[in-house]
Amino acid sequence: MKGYPGQVWFLPPELEEGGDAKRRRHVLLTTCDEEEAGVFSYASTQATEARSGATHLFVDPASSPEQNTGFTKPTYVYASRLVPALLRPSSQWCGQIVHELPRLRSLLAHALGLGTGTDAGSGNAALS
Repeated sequence: MKGYPGQVWFLPPELEEGGDAKRRRHVLLTTCDEEEAGVFSYASTQATEARSGATHLFVDPASSPEQNTGFTKPTYVYASRLVPALLRPSSQWCGQIVHELPRLRSLLAHALGLGTGTDAGSGNAALS
């Protein structure tokens, strides 16, 4: 099983203590398979983190140009909440976002602070 950027997957619950106990949708950001972990963006129908300023992409399946986004309700895809995971037999592909993927990648770069212009003597990171 191989996954590609923009695909929406149900990932199995996390079994470790404190892990997410629910089977949830995530958007794959990198290519991955059963042997190489990929990076996924956490998705939620709740705006809780968005209201707190978390970098996110809002996907409304009713207005998306894609026929099958994998989402059944308006959903917040959090570029600021990343999940490394392997695709397992219990993972389930459920759709794909194509039109929204360039915007999600741009939001990811912003969430990671890429392009903020930091060097040894100046920039945001040097002020910390």
